[in-house]
Amino acid sequence: MSSLRFLPTRRRWLLVVLGLVVAVGLAVTWAVAGRGGQAPVSTQAMSTSVPTDPTALFGSGCDALPDSPSDPASPSGMRGRPVREVVERHPQLTTLRDAVKKAGMLDSFDGRTGLTMLLPTDAAFDKVPGWQLKLALSNKSMLTDILTYHVIEKPLNPKQLNLDGPFTTVEGSELRVRGFGEKLRLGAQNAHVTCGNIPTKNATIYFVDTVLLPT
Repeated sequence: MSSLRFLPTRRRWLLVVLGLVVAVGLAVTWAVAGRGGQAPVSTQAMSTSVPTDPTALFGSGCDALPDSPSDPASPSGMRGRPVREVVERHPQLTTLRDAVKKAGMLDSFDGRTGLTMLLPTDAAFDKVPGWQLKLALSNKSMLTDILTYHVIEKPLNPKQLNLDGPFTTVEGSELRVRGFGEKLRLGAQNAHVTCGNIPTKNATIYFVDTVLLPT
């Protein structure tokens, strides 16, 4: 797909505005949390290191997921399933499911493999102001650009995700990474991985705590 710089002016402007509003909202949240002389404490702490085992899970948020293999929301329950089923069935991905359906993309990757997908959780979408989320959900072209920006065209284990960026996304823009391990940040929105390196049928998936936007 084409890079953001080649998008029609109106769509490019909408994405820029959406990005600015999300950034301002996050800045206000951090400022409020930091009052009283204390640094804000993250409720989704990352793992403190990158696992040496390329098949190991990455992100301390994995501990909050179910551990029964029979539970489709558990890492082992998601393993090997089509990513479409993961998005449809996982209780932390209900807003993403709705967004993918509105974009007509639910089965878009059924025939593809060897991808990495960054899946924004419901908590990630909660950071987006309501009117901005409504705007994005009502604009199929913009929504498609946002969603495909979360897809990287090769499989990445945690070490590769930490060290090999920037990455080309299906949307066409580059996704830059900064930091390492618990300090890993994805994109201009500084998203954290809460749990990832889960191999589904189509892609290696990582849950992220912030919606990423093309830059």
